Parts: sequence; C-alpha cells; structure tokens
Amino acid sequence: MRQQLLLLWLLLLVSGAAHAQLTIRGRVVDAADNQPAIGATVRVVGNKKSAVVTNVDGQFTIEVPDMNAEVEAFFVGYPSKRMRVSQNMVIAMGDGVAPAHRRKFVRIELTDADKSNLHAVNELSFRFLKAVSRQKSTVLSPLSIACLLSMTNNGAAGQTQSEVSQLLGCQPEAANAFYKKLIPYLTGNGEGSCFSMANALFVNPKWKLKEDFRSQAVGNYQAWISNDLNVKSVNDWCNTQTRGMIPQMVDEIDPNTLLTALNAVYFESQWSDTFDANGTRLKDFTLADGTSVKLPLMHQKHLFCYGEGKGFAMLTMPYTDGCSMVVLLPDEDSSLDRLLSSIGYDDFNKVWKKSTTCRVDILLPRFETEVELPLIPVMQLLGVRSMFDARRADYSHLAYVERGVPVYVSEMKQKARIEVSETGTKAAAVTEQSFLVGAARPPQYRNCMFHATRPFLYMIKDNITGAILFIGTYYGQ
Repeated sequence: MRQQLLLLWLLLLVSGAAHAQLTIRGRVVDAADNQPAIGATVRVVGNKKSAVVTNVDGQFTIEVPDMNAEVEAFFVGYPSKRMRVSQNMVIAMGDGVAPAHRRKFVRIELTDADKSNLHAVNELSFRFLKAVSRQKSTVLSPLSIACLLSMTNNGAAGQTQSEVSQLLGCQPEAANAFYKKLIPYLTGNGEGSCFSMANALFVNPKWKLKEDFRSQAVGNYQAWISNDLNVKSVNDWCNTQTRGMIPQMVDEIDPNTLLTALNAVYFESQWSDTFDANGTRLKDFTLADGTSVKLPLMHQKHLFCYGEGKGFAMLTMPYTDGCSMVVLLPDEDSSLDRLLSSIGYDDFNKVWKKSTTCRVDILLPRFETEVELPLIPVMQLLGVRSMFDARRADYSHLAYVERGVPVYVSEMKQKARIEVSETGTKAAAVTEQSFLVGAARPPQYRNCMFHATRPFLYMIKDNITGAILFIGTYYGQ
C-alpha cells in the first residue's frame, strides 16, 4: 500500500511538472518610433490558445512552459516577429525600419489640437448615449455624427456654425484638419478586418454647391458628390457602404430638398481569441426590472485587460486589427441607468488606462441590435437648435440660393446595427442630414470574473488613437 501511495505521489509530481507554467512579462514596441504597440497580439509558438494582447503601454503577460519557449508577436502592418522568451523582454516590430508599404495600414501623428478634438468627440459619445438610452438596447456611432456635422458646418455661418462648433469642441478649420488625417487612417487600417468611413453629398440639380464648401468636403472628408438625388441612389450608396447591413436609409425625398448629406461607417473583425460556439449556453440574464430571461451566453476563460471603477467592472476584448470592444458592467448592487447617469469619458478613460492583464472568466451574450435614432431632439437637448429653424438657420456658405429663401436642416437621423457572435463583431451606421430650401501600468496577474448577465454598456474603439467608433447599451431585449 505504501509503495502504491509513493507511486501515485510520483505520478502527480510528474504530471504537475509537465503542466507547470512560467509567467513572462514583456513589452511590444513599434521599432520605427519606439512607441508602444497597443493591441499587438503575442502567442506562444505551437500553442494557438495562448494569445494575449498588449495593454495601453504595450505591455503583456503570458504563460510559457519553460525558458526555451518562443513567442511570436503580431502587429498590424508589420511582419510577425518570433523571439525566445526572457523576463522583461522587448519585442521591436520592424527592426527599427518602417516598411515602405504597410499593408492596409496608415500611420497617424496627432497634434495637440487633434488630441483635443478626439477627446471632445469621445466625450460627446457618452453625452449622446445618455440622451438616447431609455432602458432599451441601442447602438450608435457618435463619430459618424460628429464627422457629418463637421463637414456640413463648413456651409454654415453665424449662430448656426457657432452652436455646432461648441458642441464639437472645435472650429471648422481644426475639424477639417483632424478628419483629413483620421478618415484615411481609420479606413486604411485593419489587417484581417475592415473599418471604413465614407461621406456623400447628394445634391438637387436645381441648385449648385458653393465652391469653397465643395472643396472642403472633397479635400478634407473625401466626400463623393452626386446630382442624382433620389431614393434609390441614396439607398444604394448606404447599402454598398455598409455591406448590406443598412440597405435602406430613406423612404422618400422632398422635392424641395437641396442636399442630402450622409456619413457611413462599417466595422467587421474577428476576436483575437474567439469563443467556442460549443460553449455557448442558454442562461439567465437579469433584465432592468429584475425579471430574467434565457439568452445565449458565450463563454471563455483567458487573459484580458481588466479594470474596476466606482460601481462597475471593465473588460477590454481585442480584435485582430488593433481595435477592441470595451464592456462596462455595473456592480450587482448598481444598475446600468445609474452608471449612465454618473460616468463620463474622463471617468472611463482613467479606469481604462489603469486596466491590467488578468485571467478573466467571461460570460457575454451573443446579440444583435438594430435601431433608428431621430437626432433632432438629441441635438436640441445638447444645445444645437438654430440649424433646424427655417427663420434662424444660417447656411449661407452652403449653396447658391436666391436671397431671402431659407435653407435649414429638416431631418437628421442615424440608423445603426451591430452583431456580436462567437467569432467576432459586425457593426454599421449611417447618419443623414437633409437640407430643405424654403417653406419649413505594469500588469498584475490575477483571476477575475466578468459575467455580463445583466444590462451593460459597450463600445468599439481604436486602440492607437483611442477613437470610439461605436457605443451602445444592451438590456437583454
């Protein structure tokens, strides 16, 4: 009996040694400028399930079998790089030389003014979400709204231009310079994924756009301009730009419409670590009123960036392209409504920057949300009013119109849709404005649990710039 116990102990010892893991910490940088490679993926060679993603300082923590192991790093636009592990290792992508052609990647350098504009748009994301969320799942792209407003603000003057500039936190000249950089960067990035942003101006052939407005729209916003203003043309453009996710934006167009301005954004990417579809189960999800429903909840346990704020937990789940979904889950004794009423972008950003790498046990619903949001009430609530008033709107820089004939925004709305599944995410949004003429730190390694079985807030953001591409709420219905 004693020999059998000894043998069993030896077998357990050998088994434990075979599965022992070493924890390696390191950093990935873009060797061209030694900046953190935010969102780079690091894997143990020969172990596809071992992927981790760098945090906002380019740092990562990964488990390896021994010090002879090799890891391979992937960063959008650069060839992968393989290295033998060492503690506090630095993986420099590109070996100090920027490639002549970074496939599907455009570098971006943001000035202080650009960073200020981006901060204002991200802050606006939270303000928009608070204005439209009414205990019902929603999704929107404030970036799409802000871009469209910035483009058409070049045609405004006086109080109308002032109100929009105040909302956006910048004057037209600064906005023009910002989007001239941001649109090619966001649209050009994405290895193995897709993000695009497009602008269009459908003009009534009865009127002609002023040359300066046309020049700003084309030069800074890459706007496509067409005189084919009709329902089919507008909807065909939306359908194409959103890969069929939003096939119909307008039902009819008033014959007095001078211009229909559109911005479309589309995102599609796979998770860096996909969920196993076989692990998805129908489980209880607690609604805002305290009742519960059965929903398909996806499950995985892996290393992710995790943080905790006042009354909520935050999980960052990377995609394969340098973007991430960030989920904010209210504490069990709180609620999503309470979180929305108290949180702003600066609050979120502080927690996100302090997120550390943890082994997180995740439950997340597989869901789809599609909404149509009338934006005029939201804009008025946020202080932009004159553009919708035929008597006060000033779009004197927009088009050549007979003196005394008013031009104003008669309709403003956004349609948005998101699909979240085991493999990844697809999302799209189209924002429309119709202008009528006349009449009217070092990561701490710990185990965490993130079970999103109650209403939560989420966003899709670009890791390099921090731009919030989409933001939404999920209430389970």
